Amino acid sequence: MQPCIDPNPDIAGIGVRVSIYAQVLLSLVPAALFISDGKITANEADALETISANILLTACALLVSAFVQAATFGLSVYHAIIVLNLSWINNMGAFGCVIVEKQRQVEEKEHMTKKERLLAWWFHSDGSHRFRWPIATAAIHLTAMSAFGIWVWAKIDDFGNQPQCTPQTFITILGRDIFVAHRSIRLASVVIYAAFLIPFVNVILMLICLALIYMVVITLAACCMLMFRKDSDHKERLFLFSMLWLVGVILVVVFVVDTELMVQKSSPLVKSGESQWTFGQTLAILMLVLPLTDVMKQSLEWYKASREEKGNKKQTEEDDKDGNKAGEKKKEEEVEKTGEKTHKRREEGG
Repeated sequence: MQPCIDPNPDIAGIGVRVSIYAQVLLSLVPAALFISDGKITANEADALETISANILLTACALLVSAFVQAATFGLSVYHAIIVLNLSWINNMGAFGCVIVEKQRQVEEKEHMTKKERLLAWWFHSDGSHRFRWPIATAAIHLTAMSAFGIWVWAKIDDFGNQPQCTPQTFITILGRDIFVAHRSIRLASVVIYAAFLIPFVNVILMLICLALIYMVVITLAACCMLMFRKDSDHKERLFLFSMLWLVGVILVVVFVVDTELMVQKSSPLVKSGESQWTFGQTLAILMLVLPLTDVMKQSLEWYKASREEKGNKKQTEEDDKDGNKAGEKKKEEEVEKTGEKTHKRREEGG
């Protein structure tokens, strides 16, 4: 296999890839901490929404860059597929946080009408009725990703500035390499991206797809529910939250592994210079400071809140224990007084 594809380290460079992988995986750390106690508070839900919005904004910037480069300087099919893979990884991370946060509403559904439950997906149900901007950002990102995906796959033979390299280009799916010129993969890709093209409808479709995957995972793990007693609501909620989080992690890991396998196996096809460290890669790594700082901040706040909650719980238990002791002592005193009165009456009667 002779080198054919011109290098583009600002898209396929190790710095860019690691930056996106790390940002998405870091976003799942607060989610794991928040679900560890089997509940999601209002503050924790807001934090997960902010994390999702940050991921999607970065993802939108990547797509804008890909559109501009493909329309001006040109972009190879190989690099376009990497952009699409990275976009899917961003989607999985963002939607993983959103779904874990939305599970919080399950506990409140008994107090909500069907209309309120539907509106709660798009507006905050805390009385403020604020619009959920991560949902709008997700819709925009899915639409942009789908438009780019349709552009790439519908014109795969003459897309970009290096069509002569397209017949040798392949995509890796679940570890299997499929040449992009194959008719079946082209048709399937166009259909999938077309389904996610319409704004807001694509968000609902994505949630349905993730829900189906979640149902498969939770069915396979249903035997674990045997460990939980029916009256153990805390353990049941913790199990549900954990499965939701696990689905997000699995999907992210699958896309990361497939992308890295594709990059590794395609290295003989790419000309030298792909591993060159550029300004774009340096900037991408430096941008990790913000999500890393945010994760540390959220983790610290969770730790403080957890310690405070445990302290309050311990104090309540001690107060209840002291109250029980005081009640028992008072009861004993009353019994003694009653006994003394009875004894005194007997003496007087005698």
